[in-house]
Amino acid sequence: MGWGVRLYQEIDGCMAKKIIHGLGNKEQKIYRHVASGGAWADNHLADIGKSNGRCPHCGEEVQDITHVLWECEKVHKHRQRRELCGIDHKQLPQHIKHGVPSAMTNDIQAPYWSKHEDGNQVSNNKQFCKQIGMWTDRNNANIISCKHQEVKDLCEEHGIDHTQQNARQAFANIKANKQPPHYAVPHRCRLPAPKSINVYSDGSWLYPTQKILGLGGAGVWWPGRDINHAHRLSPAEKELGHYTQLDEGLRLYSPIGGFGGSSTRTELAAAILAIAANGPIHLGTDSQAFLDRATRVIQDVRNNRKRPSHKGNQSFHKDYQMTQQGQDPQDKEQ
Repeated sequence: MGWGVRLYQEIDGCMAKKIIHGLGNKEQKIYRHVASGGAWADNHLADIGKSNGRCPHCGEEVQDITHVLWECEKVHKHRQRRELCGIDHKQLPQHIKHGVPSAMTNDIQAPYWSKHEDGNQVSNNKQFCKQIGMWTDRNNANIISCKHQEVKDLCEEHGIDHTQQNARQAFANIKANKQPPHYAVPHRCRLPAPKSINVYSDGSWLYPTQKILGLGGAGVWWPGRDINHAHRLSPAEKELGHYTQLDEGLRLYSPIGGFGGSSTRTELAAAILAIAANGPIHLGTDSQAFLDRATRVIQDVRNNRKRPSHKGNQSFHKDYQMTQQGQDPQDKEQ
């Protein structure tokens, strides 16, 4: 009723939740009232005889709801973020002025919400540009220009039209596994494991609390292994990972994408990469969680115990959850 917005493809849901959860009950109701477009400005209330068309706080004539949100001096006195008092709100898109965060653009030369929606150039005020994610000084501008080209090249490498996708969508497509699911099975080994550790595994998952940004990797180190003369790569190892032969030994590694990853899962992936080799192994790991679970599984196999049901034991996940997920469900219809 009080304002109109452009049709945006996506709202930053994580940011909106963070805003709402940081407010009290009364403030949450006010935010939802304004962000949903349900707030009536005094000029609209005057049309139905509920106001004189002036701000009840400062007495100024009101043109729209923007006055109370950004212009009223009486309201400014109660702001906790004082830097917002002097910001040029006319340079902001309508949805930002009303607290609706659009998904971040992948154009790092533009403001957080992409190009200016009316086509005009953004102010050259340095403080304002810094607040909206733009840098005007020469050094940072040159760095950003180079990074912007890197982003474009990376998008082109993965067949992504960077002008049609925001940062989340582009990142999800880059890290997604577009290959069909496959299971590389190593040859069965009947030889006893060596007494000393002959292979080390490790896994890592970055940004575990951010599903969209999460990215992991798994790797193993074979000290003294030389695939050019002995202990060549197995078909399973070739299928599962990449390798680097060094004088001291062999590195095997693989990226882990998807949207349900964790540190323990990358540790598990590294262990799978290790046992994919031909011959017996004695695995060394720095993950206590993985060690405890692997020991339990080995004991269950030796004692001929059946795998616990999913309902009876939540520590085992469904089979499909252990595979590498691909494209984000939010992007299936885009």
